[in-house]
Amino acid sequence: MPSARQCFYPEVLEFGPGPSRKVAPEAREQNSRRGTNVKGMNAGTHRFRTGHRKGSRSGFTLVELAIVSVILLVAIGGLSGAVISSRQLARVNEETATADSAARRMLEELHGVGFVDIFYAYNDDPDDDEGIPGSAPGTGFEVRGLTPQANDPDGLCGRIIFPSQEVFGVEQLREDLDIPELGLPRDLNGDGDIDGEDHGGDYVMLPVTVRIEWTGVNGNRFVEFSTLLYP
Repeated sequence: MPSARQCFYPEVLEFGPGPSRKVAPEAREQNSRRGTNVKGMNAGTHRFRTGHRKGSRSGFTLVELAIVSVILLVAIGGLSGAVISSRQLARVNEETATADSAARRMLEELHGVGFVDIFYAYNDDPDDDEGIPGSAPGTGFEVRGLTPQANDPDGLCGRIIFPSQEVFGVEQLREDLDIPELGLPRDLNGDGDIDGEDHGGDYVMLPVTVRIEWTGVNGNRFVEFSTLLYP
């Protein structure tokens, strides 16, 4: 560790042609040891300062802060978008699962009804209901957790669809309709012939589609299941 005699002193020493200035004895001795010719230093004024040199600039400029802010905003925006997309996807999956479950439950319900009564009980004509008109469940049904589409005629998400056609105000079960997804045209009463008659009272097989339509987070959507019911 250097001794006190070897330390620099926080005094300003000036040498020049002007009036001489008092120099600290310790500094004079130090300059003498270093071989400094104090008398010869007369070409102008020379100053010796002690202390630390001013360091490099520290901190952030406004431009740097602006750049960092933009980067943070972009990162936060991307993260927020990912979170929103993830939530939307989760909601879409939830809606689809709800619709699938409702359609399957309705198919199970149809299997539990007397086979010969299915068409009249679940078609769109209340006048052919057994007993009091309109007392049967009908073609539409509610699906909890889903929002009906704005143009839905009965305000219900669920619908049961048969290969039927309205003739003179009466809903008829037909086997001559062109509905490939239900396997029609098809002989529904087992007489070996496909005709244009109403088979609502003599069918031995019954094509049916359960369709769920709703408005979800991604707009209007639907799912449907088609099957062939037997006694």
